[in-house]
Amino acid sequence: MGQTNRSLEIILGAVVVCAALFFGSMLLNGRPASNGNDGMVIYAVFGNADGVDPGSQVKMSGVPVGRVLESSLEPPYYDAIVEIRLNPGVSLPDDTSAKVSFGSLLGGNFIELEPGGSPTMMAERHYIEDTSDAVNLVDLISQAIFSGNDTSAD
Repeated sequence: MGQTNRSLEIILGAVVVCAALFFGSMLLNGRPASNGNDGMVIYAVFGNADGVDPGSQVKMSGVPVGRVLESSLEPPYYDAIVEIRLNPGVSLPDDTSAKVSFGSLLGGNFIELEPGGSPTMMAERHYIEDTSDAVNLVDLISQAIFSGNDTSAD
């Protein structure tokens, strides 16, 4: 009787661990694993894409519409080129703009897309050049602190 209970506990423990790993991977990926070939790939050109890493979300109006695949540095101007895979069925006007948005104090920046008004839709491998760079929060806070201390006696 004791051996049967122990075997049952081991089996149930293994099932719980497998379920936890499965749901943990779903949370990290944000969606079930796919073959990686669905959805259109586009690029966004930034002067500073700090905080945007592979797997970062791409949103439009607060709704996830894609993921960042990778980012690279492109000479000779050393711009950050961010490769984005849009979700299947998402089509955007070719004058869409992009900006790096602040996710939270713990990081997690994401790319926010703002659709334009063009009737022409983006094609595969389109480059978005109308972009706004990431804001460095530390620089912004230090600028606010030190500009407030700039008092001079007349």
